This record gives sequence, C-alpha cells and structure tokens, in this order.
Amino acid sequence: MLKDVSDFDLRFLAGGECLIIVVMITALWLPSSLVAKRSLKANIWAGIRLPSTMRGQAAWEAAHKAALSYCRPTGAALLVIAVGVMALIVRWPLGTLIGEAVLLIVTIVWFILAIRAAIAAAKLAPDEVTGRS
Repeated sequence: MLKDVSDFDLRFLAGGECLIIVVMITALWLPSSLVAKRSLKANIWAGIRLPSTMRGQAAWEAAHKAALSYCRPTGAALLVIAVGVMALIVRWPLGTLIGEAVLLIVTIVWFILAIRAAIAAAKLAPDEVTGRS
C-alpha cells in the first residue's frame, strides 16, 4: 500500500498536519492574548464564543485568561515541536508524517483541555445580569 505513495504525498500530508496544528494553536492563543491586553472585547467574530463565555465581559475575560495559561507553556512547546518535526521532512517523509499525526492528536487533546478550562473559568465568573457567580 505504501509503495503507491510518493515522498511528495507524504510531505504534503505532513505539511497539512503541521498547518492544522499551527492554526489551532494560533486560533486559541491570539484571541486569548488580545483579551488579556484588553484589546478584544466580547464579540461574535473572534475568541472562544460559547454560551458560558458570552454571558458577559467578566466571563469572557476569565475564559480567555484560563485558555492563555494553557497557551504559554504548552502551546509554545507544541509550535516548536511541530516546526522541528517539519525540518526532518526531507530526510524522513514517512517518519515526519507519523510524528506530525501524533503531534496533531496531542494538539487536539491540548485544545480540548484549554477550552474546558476556559468554560470552567467562565462559569465561575460573576454574572453581570444578576450579579451572582
């Protein structure tokens, strides 16, 4: 089966996986950083837009602060590893594809954990309508 797959195909797939990893990390990290700097208010276009995070500005900020705490150490490490693995693509296309696939799974798990932390933080934030937590 793998005899029909060229090195170009393997490189293309590995590159696609790397791109997905970079987009996922950036999609979480950039809005979270902007909210932390108070440059991005609750909106319908960018950020973690879930019912729990859209309850008010306090929930919005708490959610993104929690997500940012996942982005700084782990997100940075995932980005560095993804780019580092891509550097091996010329020498080991199949190994790179497998490495990026494993890294993509790790990134998806990381993303889900960060979103869950954001939801939990948003639920603990005071409700701006009722004033209750």
